[in-house]
Formats: sequence, C-alpha cells, structure tokens
Amino acid sequence: MTATPPPPLFISLMYCLDTEQGHILSYNICFGDACRINGWEHTAGVRAAARVRELPQGWERALGARDTRFHVRGVAQFEKFFSFVRTTSSYLRRILADGTRPTILFLEWFNLIHLIAFVAALLTIPAKQLRSTSVWMNHRFEFSHNWYLSVMRLLLALIDRRTHGRLVTFTENDLVAASHLTTLGRKAHVLPMPQMVTPDEPWRAPEFASMPDRQGRVICFWPGQAAPDKGLAIVRRLSEARGAAARQLVLVADESAGFVQCDDGPRIVLLKKGMPRDAYIGWLRAMDIALVPYDPTAYAKRTSGIFGDAIAVERPPAVRDGTWMAHELRSHGLDELIVNWDQDIDLVAQRLIALAADAGVHRKLAALTRAYADFHSRRGYARVIADVYRHGT
Repeated sequence: MTATPPPPLFISLMYCLDTEQGHILSYNICFGDACRINGWEHTAGVRAAARVRELPQGWERALGARDTRFHVRGVAQFEKFFSFVRTTSSYLRRILADGTRPTILFLEWFNLIHLIAFVAALLTIPAKQLRSTSVWMNHRFEFSHNWYLSVMRLLLALIDRRTHGRLVTFTENDLVAASHLTTLGRKAHVLPMPQMVTPDEPWRAPEFASMPDRQGRVICFWPGQAAPDKGLAIVRRLSEARGAAARQLVLVADESAGFVQCDDGPRIVLLKKGMPRDAYIGWLRAMDIALVPYDPTAYAKRTSGIFGDAIAVERPPAVRDGTWMAHELRSHGLDELIVNWDQDIDLVAQRLIALAADAGVHRKLAALTRAYADFHSRRGYARVIADVYRHGT
C-alpha cells in the first residue's frame, strides 16, 4: 500500500516584523490559518529582534540577531545583512531537511536588502534540498523604470533559476497586477487581504469609549505610524482646527504624530507605539469614522489595511481622491466617502461629522462589508492560494 504523501509545508519569512502594530504579524497568522483550511501545514521564521509578546506555536525567532556588536551605522548595517544571510541559510537547511517534502517559502513584506540576503542564502543551500521548494512573493506596489526595477528583475531571475521555475508572484489588486505584467514581465495573482478584522476576534474597548467626553462627539481614528504619505499634514491641519465642528471631533492617532490639545479644537487622544491588536480592534469598533487621507502618488495603486479594517467593522473610511481606496469606493457606489481634504478645514470637519451620521452611507457600507467578508477573509484567501497551488505559475 502506497504511503500518503505529507501535506505541503508553507513557511513565512518575516524579516521586517517589529511589533504587533501594523499588518505583518496579523497577515501571516491569517496566512497560516488559510493554509490549515486547505489541509496544509504552516510555520514561520521571524526577525530575532521582533518585539512581540508571544509568537504562534512553532514560529521561530530565526532571522538575524537580537543586537549588533558594532554601533557605527555603516558597520552595523553590514553586520545585520550578513547575519540575515547566515541565519536564513541555517534555518532553511534545517527546515528543508532532505528536500523531498513540497515546501513553499512565502515573503509578503520585505526591503530590497532583505531580498538580497534571502537570495544569497538560497545560493548556499545544496540543490537537493531545494528540489521540492517553491518561492511565493507578494509585491504590493508597482515598480518604476529605474535601477530598483533592474535589481528586482535580476533577483527574481536568480530565485526562478534556483528553484527551477517555481517562483510565483502575487499582489493585492488588479491595477498593480497589470503593472507587474508590464514591468516585471510576470503574471501576478491577486490575493485577498486576509488580515482584516473578523467578528470573532478578541478586542478590548478603550477606556475613552465609556467616558463623559465621548458623548456627542465623533471619533476619528488615524491609526499607525504618522507618515507624510498617510496624510500627516492633512490630519495635523485637522488637529489644529478651531470652532464648533472641530470641538465635536475626537482625533485618535499614534503618539508619533505629536498633536497638541487646544481648548477650542478637537479632543486629542495619542496612542503608544506598538499597540496590541486587541486594543487596535477596540478603537476600530469605538470609532465613528476612519481617516485615510493618503497621498494619491504613493497610493494610486496601493491597498490599505486600515481601509479594509474600517469596512470590516462597518465604519466609513474617509479617503482622498486619486487613490486605490477612492477607486474601490467608487466601484461600490460610495463616492460620498471621497473627501475634498484641500478645502477649508472647518468644512472638512463638518463633512466628517455628516458622513458619520449618514444613514444612506451606512446602508451601502453594510453591503460592501458583506462582499468583503466573503473575499477578504481566511476562507476567501484559502480558495485563492489553493487554486494557485494546484495550477502553479
């Protein structure tokens, strides 16, 4: 009787994991859940210096080192790079064993230097250990025709050659997939965003939600690291607004924003960096509207986890025209949520208050939430990757 072959093993490699904040941890947990829905196994090698309270069972802090011996910036960077090469090679040699089990190495968020270290590590592994290994890579962004694109093409070609054509590329929307076909010359499969908040996830309500200051106010949540391409200048203008409409707002943001409380402006709530996911979900559920005034240049074809999470909890995301988020809302008849952020800031404040209370917007948003729950979910993700695994590139 022929023995049943083992299920494929999927391995997430997380070079950039820092804290529980952001998408990396939640995304790869969801990726593992989707693998298990398909009857596959999943594990992960994460950055050794990751500041995460508890990793899922089987995950290892296997990439890089917790600290550097050298403190001169340039020397420390070289030390980190070679540490990534050495530890990636060691980790994969051990996990891949004799190379007979189908194994997929999955990279969904990385910098160019990490990809170079990954390729260098692959070159150190005996060919027999890679004979059943594939590499799956998620490129969320499009590439300009410059040196970066040339380096990326070279690295992808090296991976493809090393794995005998078993490199599969992904992205998260049709606009970027079309761009990759032109710039990289590769088909990119479109993935759902599985890390979106689900109804059964644990969450912790913020204390502010039950305080007297909450009553009669509109909570505007701008989560994540304060960054220019995420609309820092716009949200700062909102934090400095004055008058009756401004006083009705509560502006919740990361402490890196540095907003200052004023008597005649919005109530300012600044959150500590590295907020746990249950606290993040608590703020999502407490908010009335998500602020997503992202830069159209940076986000013309780039997705947003915050945008997806807002839809998942049926809270309106206020976006900026020219972004992928605006494109997505228009396609679902939610043009009202595309805000003119360049107008007088008092009018912006009034608009946010009106959107939070608009029953028509909430009815259409509920329909979009149902559609997202089917595709942008663990089961939706599992369907997509099962199809890719069956049919290859």
